[in-house]
Amino acid sequence: GVILIHRRDPHIQSFDALGEMLGEPIGSIGGGEWKERRITVAMFDTLQREMKDSDGQMKWDSRAVRFLKRQEVMCIDESHVVGSPSRYHTAMICPAPIRVGMTGSPWKVGEPLRDFRLEAACGPVAFVFTARDMADAGLVANIRVSLVNWGGVDRRIFHDWPEAYIRGVVNEPRRNAVGCMLLRKS
Repeated sequence: GVILIHRRDPHIQSFDALGEMLGEPIGSIGGGEWKERRITVAMFDTLQREMKDSDGQMKWDSRAVRFLKRQEVMCIDESHVVGSPSRYHTAMICPAPIRVGMTGSPWKVGEPLRDFRLEAACGPVAFVFTARDMADAGLVANIRVSLVNWGGVDRRIFHDWPEAYIRGVVNEPRRNAVGCMLLRKS
């Protein structure tokens, strides 16, 4: 089976967690690796690069296509990404009769074609549960959001978003002091 992932961090986390849970070697396609196993965690981008020639034309004999065509189970993490044409195409190459899509944000309002691709690639919605359901089952932590007026950051003009974030959030002493005080109280 294949687990399709769209970003490197979840790829690594899934690879590690599955290996630990299942007690067997897990394959990895992505981040410069191509190691196929009974269960393989694969990145969409790596498969897509492998399937195209230098002119962007599909290589139907590529190892990515051959790999996908051998799969009997396909699981897509953050499956809403198959709403994009390229990810949809990649998922549809896989003939797996068992398909599972997992996402916290499946439907895009006003984008019926994306919704169609998601359902075509993963099948109809079989189960929906909320954050409350997950918290009640102990799968995620209960959260409490509190808005605290801490005086705000100086109204400086920042050159770009990273600078504003670093100076106004990460290194803002009043904000950090309030955060520490709230953590001590919890």
